[in-house]
Amino acid sequence: MKSLILVLLILTSPLIIKGQEIAKEKKWTIGINTLSFGNNNEIAGLKIGNGVILKRKLNPFTLRLGVEYAFDSYFSDPNDPETRKPDALNFQGNSNQFLLKIGVEKSLYSYKFASAYAGIDLYGSRKYSNLDMNGGIAGISQNEKRTTNTFGALPLVGLEFKLAENFYLNSEFRFDISKSYISIDVTHYRPPIIFDDWEGNESNASFSSGFAIISLNYKF
Repeated sequence: MKSLILVLLILTSPLIIKGQEIAKEKKWTIGINTLSFGNNNEIAGLKIGNGVILKRKLNPFTLRLGVEYAFDSYFSDPNDPETRKPDALNFQGNSNQFLLKIGVEKSLYSYKFASAYAGIDLYGSRKYSNLDMNGGIAGISQNEKRTTNTFGALPLVGLEFKLAENFYLNSEFRFDISKSYISIDVTHYRPPIIFDDWEGNESNASFSSGFAIISLNYKF
């Protein structure tokens, strides 16, 4: 009887070990964009903490869902000698941008504490900006409101590094293939009391590269 129990333990031990490994496999990932930089059409320039991402492992692919955002303000520098000239055109404004994306990724290579992957995200984004300008030789005062809706795809490649138990650092490099639809509303004021209101719509297709994201992720 003891021999039979020993044999059964030996035969079932690989299954028990495999079951434990499966139980320990981390299916979910949540992360935050700690740093992003590049010339992406919608979220351009250097940004810190400008997005979150959620992943679900579904062999052989991983499902990705993310949100990115940015808030900017811009204005003329009063200390710039150029802005003190009589014909200088001064400006001030702000903008906000939101991007929602969904996609998949697949592991390409894994070794100890590092791995490489590739994927693609489909996204939609909306950008709104409000800009006031005044000055110049003719004493122009102008307000421009611009709304940009963009739809596109983001092919990407990434590297993942394990920092500690459950914590990972990801670096992604991606391209942007997109189509944008732009709505513009411009109001001019020129003395003595002349208003000129103009509205228009534009659309354009674009391709850009060189946008990188570094994110801190937690797996569970």
